Amino acid sequence: MARLRSQCGGDYLLAKLTAEGNLVSTLEYAKSQLCRPEFHSFGAIGGGKTLWILFTDVPDEFQYQQIFSRLHHAARIFKLSGALSDYFSDLSELAAHRQQAELAESLSRKGTDDCFLSFRGEYVTILVQNVTRRLGTTIPVPWQIRRLAELDDRKRTDYILTLETYFRCSCGLAETAEALGVHKNTIHYRLKRISEITKTDLKNAEDCELLRDGLMIHRKIRQMSSEGGAI
Repeated sequence: MARLRSQCGGDYLLAKLTAEGNLVSTLEYAKSQLCRPEFHSFGAIGGGKTLWILFTDVPDEFQYQQIFSRLHHAARIFKLSGALSDYFSDLSELAAHRQQAELAESLSRKGTDDCFLSFRGEYVTILVQNVTRRLGTTIPVPWQIRRLAELDDRKRTDYILTLETYFRCSCGLAETAEALGVHKNTIHYRLKRISEITKTDLKNAEDCELLRDGLMIHRKIRQMSSEGGAI
């Protein structure tokens, strides 16, 4: 199949905005504000309550964040719900990314700050929920994160919090210490112990990716459990 790429070399994004009831006038106005030549976006209203918007030639992460912010603001202003897909570079993938937007939107809550979400931001939640629903079980948390959580529960070591903060601070030792209000040597010691316990190297990109993913799954499962989700 020929690849139907965006003409200027950028990628596509697909957004979905939904109005409760038959609010075509609201969606038409939202479309007039969001679908403009300067935004490289095209929209179509389906079923009287859904606005689909295709963004073309999205060049980089900065533009992605601008698009997300614009859509989130519109959802708040017009009292809509919705979501944004991940990037894709071939229009033959449109159906899969439509499903991404629909899955992410299913987690949105109109009238709140979560009225508009992104698939990229919610994929861990979607993954955990789908596995739970279809298999009657949940995604296993990597043993490295389980071990850190066990030590935190038993000995109040704060390994999970330290590791999450370390990644959030772009792996900066001083920044992590400042965020947690402890001495830099304390963070250095905790990270050394985390590496020993998990048998990982925090200077290795693959090991860090494993731990980041594990932390996201761990956090989401705990959140769902506290909210009464099926775990």
